[in-house]
Amino acid sequence: MKAPVRAWMTGNPVLAFYVLAFAITWLAWFPAAAQSHGVPPFTSPIFANPVLFIVGGLGPGVAAVVVMRALHGEAGDQRLLAALWRWRVKIVWWVVAVFAPIAVWLAAAGLGGTLSSDTVRRAPWLALLPSLLLYLLQAVPEEVGWRGFALPRLQARYSALTASLIVGVLWALWHLPLLVDNRNVMSQYPLGAWSVATVAAAVLYTWLFNNARGSVLIVVVFHAMSNTVGGLAPDRAADVVSDAMVQAVLAAIIAVVFGATHLSRRRERVIADEVTNPASEPSVERQGKEQRGRSSAYQ
Repeated sequence: MKAPVRAWMTGNPVLAFYVLAFAITWLAWFPAAAQSHGVPPFTSPIFANPVLFIVGGLGPGVAAVVVMRALHGEAGDQRLLAALWRWRVKIVWWVVAVFAPIAVWLAAAGLGGTLSSDTVRRAPWLALLPSLLLYLLQAVPEEVGWRGFALPRLQARYSALTASLIVGVLWALWHLPLLVDNRNVMSQYPLGAWSVATVAAAVLYTWLFNNARGSVLIVVVFHAMSNTVGGLAPDRAADVVSDAMVQAVLAAIIAVVFGATHLSRRRERVIADEVTNPASEPSVERQGKEQRGRSSAYQ
């Protein structure tokens, strides 16, 4: 990596991460969206190759690795992997990661009037396991980027709620090529409602992430379960509005009950150590405690 580029990344790690993540993803996904509308010069079927979809999905993870290497060299890989494999979390948060998406789906379907015994009976239950495995693989690069890299650095400068809203807005914007691709089911979603649901969901992710002491693994499971359960809906687009309402209410309740500053029952939030102490030795992450004006390391 050239010295000027590395210097810029180390001085602006969050900005560098988002620029790189968006560049990788949009360069892979927008040609497919253009091809679906017959926009020259992207009319060739090659621009709709599934490989491009896979490459685009890797954007946040690749960006996180690149910027972490600029910050910490090869030790950056170890830091990302340590958070990704952090499975020693209180069982209650694993229960939340697995079952909360089911509860949200049931509430949204019930509110939207699409839930019935026939819906449950006809749901493709046999397809759930392979779908879950696929969504787990898809969620890893996203969560390594959004929650593993960006969120801890934003939480070092902003409250947990504000950091969540920033991540949520950019997370929603990152999906833009899929939302305008005629072949993708997401193009059928009401844009406003889906955006609200995504931003509100980011608050839930932060709440889980902070309470699970920075486990990226647990938010990967939460992400994969949310996508898997969402696929049970006979008409996913019809449930987007009710889903947005449920997610927004949950986000508001969490902010009030757990506090907007930390979104955590321990009144702590996960931050990146190099933001608060650039001279520190690399560690996985730290928890912010504003009341004490310092950070405490954790494992």
